[in-house]
Amino acid sequence: MFGTQFLGLLPLLLMCLTPDSSSGLPSVIKIGGLFDSSQIDNINEKVFLKAIAKVNELDLLEGTKLEGLTRKVPEHQSFPVEKSVCELISAGCVAIFGPRSPVTTPIVESVTDTKEIPHIFTRWTHHVSRTLCAVNLYPDADVLGSALVDVVQSAGWTAFTIVYYDDDGLYRVKKLLETHGSRGHSVVLRRLPVDGNFRSVFRRIKKSKETFILIDVPTDILHEVLKQAQQIGLMSSEQNFIINNLDMHTVDMEPFKYSGTNISGIRMINTDNPLFRKTIEEWSDGELDITPDTVPLETVLIYDGVFLLAQSLLNVPIEQDPSSVRVARQDDAGAENDGINEDGSPRNEPPEGGGTGDEPGWSSGIPREVSGSTEPVTCENDIAWPHGHSIINDIKISKMPQALSGNLWFDNEGLRSNFQLELIQLTERAMVGTGKWSTKEHVKSYKHQEQEYSLRNMTLRVVIALTPPYGMVKDSFVTLRGNDRYEGYSVDLIQELSQLMGFNYTLEVQVDKKQGNYDNNTKRWNGMIGKILYGEADLAITDLTITGSREEVVDFTMPFMNLGISILYKKPKKKPPELFTFLSPFSRGVWIYVIAAYIGVSVLLFIMARISPYEWNNPYPCIQEPEELENQFSVSNSFWFTIGSLMQQGSEIAPIAVSTRMVAGIWWFFTLIMVSSYTANLAAFLTVTVPDAPFTNVIELEAQSAIRYGAKSDGSTQNFFQYSTNNVYQRMWNYMDTNYADVMPNSNEAGVAKVDKSNDYAFLMESTSIEYETERNCDLTMVGDLLDSKGYGIAMQKNKWFRNKMNYYVLTLQETGKLEAMKTKWWKEKGAGSCGVDQQKDTDSLPLANVGGVFVVLAAGIVFAIFVAFSEMFYNLWKVSQENKSPFKEEFLQEWKFISQCHGSVKPVQKYDSSTASGSVVTGSETGEASPSTRQRRRSNTTSRQNLHIIDTAPFTSAVNMGLFNGGLPARSRNPSRNNLPLVIAKEAENRSLRGGSRNNIHLIGFEPISAATVEEKKGGRNRGKNQKHAATGTTAGRNSIVTDI
Repeated sequence: MFGTQFLGLLPLLLMCLTPDSSSGLPSVIKIGGLFDSSQIDNINEKVFLKAIAKVNELDLLEGTKLEGLTRKVPEHQSFPVEKSVCELISAGCVAIFGPRSPVTTPIVESVTDTKEIPHIFTRWTHHVSRTLCAVNLYPDADVLGSALVDVVQSAGWTAFTIVYYDDDGLYRVKKLLETHGSRGHSVVLRRLPVDGNFRSVFRRIKKSKETFILIDVPTDILHEVLKQAQQIGLMSSEQNFIINNLDMHTVDMEPFKYSGTNISGIRMINTDNPLFRKTIEEWSDGELDITPDTVPLETVLIYDGVFLLAQSLLNVPIEQDPSSVRVARQDDAGAENDGINEDGSPRNEPPEGGGTGDEPGWSSGIPREVSGSTEPVTCENDIAWPHGHSIINDIKISKMPQALSGNLWFDNEGLRSNFQLELIQLTERAMVGTGKWSTKEHVKSYKHQEQEYSLRNMTLRVVIALTPPYGMVKDSFVTLRGNDRYEGYSVDLIQELSQLMGFNYTLEVQVDKKQGNYDNNTKRWNGMIGKILYGEADLAITDLTITGSREEVVDFTMPFMNLGISILYKKPKKKPPELFTFLSPFSRGVWIYVIAAYIGVSVLLFIMARISPYEWNNPYPCIQEPEELENQFSVSNSFWFTIGSLMQQGSEIAPIAVSTRMVAGIWWFFTLIMVSSYTANLAAFLTVTVPDAPFTNVIELEAQSAIRYGAKSDGSTQNFFQYSTNNVYQRMWNYMDTNYADVMPNSNEAGVAKVDKSNDYAFLMESTSIEYETERNCDLTMVGDLLDSKGYGIAMQKNKWFRNKMNYYVLTLQETGKLEAMKTKWWKEKGAGSCGVDQQKDTDSLPLANVGGVFVVLAAGIVFAIFVAFSEMFYNLWKVSQENKSPFKEEFLQEWKFISQCHGSVKPVQKYDSSTASGSVVTGSETGEASPSTRQRRRSNTTSRQNLHIIDTAPFTSAVNMGLFNGGLPARSRNPSRNNLPLVIAKEAENRSLRGGSRNNIHLIGFEPISAATVEEKKGGRNRGKNQKHAATGTTAGRNSIVTDI
């Protein structure tokens, strides 16, 4: 409890009390605090209130209670801060704590100095406050600069680099620059950028080979600065760091413990002090997440400041707080009794030369009838609190030798210049103190009782196992002796460590290759662990796994290699390709969707072609008034068009209407994406052959019964399965234990040979050993992922003093890349390389999710095309109804009736006869009902001129002799042969001439000329009969002339 800390302080406080001092205190005294919204100030605010509560709990003011009033203020806005200060003063606060911001602190100082209210702040500043009512509990900046000079000099630095972040940091090293600059020492200044990327600065430091570095940066970025320095490679045994930050103890230095770098600094708080730790633990009651190692100095100073103020309130008798101050009347001379004596001393102090306190112009602070009325101290009036100067003066002459921040007292100028700092250094265990600094004694190092040991010139016994590639007998034509007989990864590793640490070693071989397990029969440890445990060897180095049971009896270095358990098995044969491998690029669902899209688009194209009037065309363009129209998109043609696009082949069919062209375009886009995806994925399927593996992971291995499996007996892999709580691993251990003699070989070599000779055995071993074997035996492979994560370490006896040193050098080898280089040498280079890298792997079919967007685009395009098709139909029906003056509904029903038949690609043309009054309809064919979209008004008394150009190799004379005008093919003949083409055209021309009274000029190119008389003779008889027929219907036969062009 904090009260025990202040038991020695209470007698001192009581000695300072006057007999009537306690009776002069009000029952409640208010203290104000200004805090911003930052995380550290949130902590400061809570500690401020806890300190007040602690003073009340200890009853240090003997019946008077402190009350804390706090206000949240911005860091860089003056007006809200000034307003908050005035509110606290008006509320009757006798002192103001804070704020932290250097921008708003002068505003608070100005107000408190005017109203004579004590102002207490706890932050670093190089501006010395000259106000009468302010006091700073933070150590003086100039004294801290002198302390830094002493620390650097005691470290023996002559040339060094200073890394700083802002102008405040530059000021903190100002005295250091002045001192060393005058001596001609080389000092390099490097400022860190504000963007947070400090690597460029550290690269320049590394390139210039600067090894002595002083860092002065804010606490919130100190860890990041050290981290980036470590990433660049500045955290090694060659570098030395001094950190100029009194909150260095709050930074997590764990990542830098084993870097080997000499990192030292200073701190003001002794975090190892039991009373300090106990007090901080009392704060951690759920509201504050803080520990003794993370509490900042400013927070501790606020706590000390509340107790220092309470001590001064006991020494200065006050009866009125700023909310109720007796205002003095003007005397006969007209001077206002404003609380200041004629000699300039405060009203609550007697004039110089003594006095009883009853002289005119002096008040003891006790209200008297002659003093006038009482008014509060506010920012709106000119009234000042008469006790402010007395309290500040008492604070500056007070001493608190048992404060949390150390000895707390001030010099004649009110600065905290008499304090003590502790020198600290980062070790592999923790942050430890190496000395102390004080104004009188400067730097004084602690006397260490521990003696520094060294391995230099010592000879260690190192036991290895002949397990490739960790230990092997060296092949040589000459006789080798001693350590030269062996080679391997472990031999190289111990050689590197011996060179770094300076020791000698003797290699001993573990004949049975046992790493070490506890034998329940002998009650002893066997193998290499047994030799270490019983003093037969100093170090054991091989593929020795760090386990919990082993670490109970021996110590390990940090892992020099990380690995896990995996499965070694015979490389499976490649699976033969299937007959329908070409279907593999797409999943079954995609194929179903593609087929559905093909059918849907084909049917939709057929329907939309029937809907759109622009897809019904004249089969004979030479005939301007056709009897029937034809649609090229029949059902078969629609399916043919879409399959041709899908197969990337052409088609003689081309859509005409906008709607059908939109469907065709979006279908072509769909086929482009699908065919491209299919082609790309098909290439992978045709070039990749999937191995026919009987299992792919440990779960499948355990579930089957055809393949046996096991591990090395009495090894760490066996222990993993034996003591595992996983159900799968337990069942696997039960199988291995039941068939122990058959599936558990004595060594890894025997297990590898067993896998190589059979196709029904899998061996469980460390992944690094599997990697080594598969590099040399192309018939073996590693199956599945790692079952666990562990590491290989160097074993030694418990509590060996050189363990931390060896840890450091193992980490050094890892950071410099030596460990990786040694692994590459023994795994990849020595005897490896015979097996190529098998880059083939299973290729998955494209699921619907990969191509789903194409189907969405296709569907959206089709929906829009349907809208366009109906728009075309409705527009044409409206146009026809306007021309024919017929109801739109009637036209639509007739059109829809024809469309809904869904068969036939020919429809007759319905014509309107304008010669009749009623506009009666005359169909061009008696066998079919015409739709409104193909109706045409027949123009009466209009002669059309048809120019037909006939090209043929048959002589025209032969055509006449064959009876050109005596019949011929019917009007429905659509595809006449080339030899009959002139006959058909002549026949059609004749019919139209007789029917419509049109004039036909037939230009025959390449035919033998004939006389007009012959033609007239042939036509005469038929024309007379047909003219009579047409005369009955009111039509007039036109004049026919046949002109030949040779």
